[in-house]
Amino acid sequence: MNYLAVDTSAEHLTVVARVKKKTETFYVDGCGAKHSETVIPAVESVLNKLGASPSDIDVFCSVVGPGSFTGIRIGVSTIKGFADAFKKPVLGVTSFDTLAYNIQSGKVIAAIDARHGCYYACPYLNNKALTPAFVTEKELKEMAEGATIVSYPYADFDIEGKSPVAADPAKGLIKAVEDKIEEADENVDSLKPLYLRLSQAEEGRK
Repeated sequence: MNYLAVDTSAEHLTVVARVKKKTETFYVDGCGAKHSETVIPAVESVLNKLGASPSDIDVFCSVVGPGSFTGIRIGVSTIKGFADAFKKPVLGVTSFDTLAYNIQSGKVIAAIDARHGCYYACPYLNNKALTPAFVTEKELKEMAEGATIVSYPYADFDIEGKSPVAADPAKGLIKAVEDKIEEADENVDSLKPLYLRLSQAEEGRK
């Protein structure tokens, strides 16, 4: 099945396309503030390398979060636009999936720095996600007991002096999409962001 997947949920941009059993990947760090400018050119670049166009895609996929609120909205709206234009189903995978799918077995905690001593975290057991949460550092330490913590390659935090395992977000995205692609939904509006907490603006209005 041909698919296009984008991840604009963090400081990196990932675009992956698989067409006729050939896969092409675009990945770059440090472009979180420019996702709105870079995602479409990256999609075009990946598809051009495959000699394909959006009309060749069977399923359009986006990482739905958690992460950057603006970034998530950019990715979700981009993919919904493609899916609506070409009347194709959509699939959402989480930021946690792009991390945890790098480790094939055992107990894994996918953790993302949410700043101010808090984290987005989700435990996995043999690649099956449990309940995601917005947690403090203390709560993350408790969750991580006996588990492998995995995060982005540029993650700058440690838990009790131990840095997380550096994941390959592009590799994880490919594995997650290919594992879940049968869950694609014909209803474009089923693709919704996963935030786990209020935005700073919403917090300020409380």
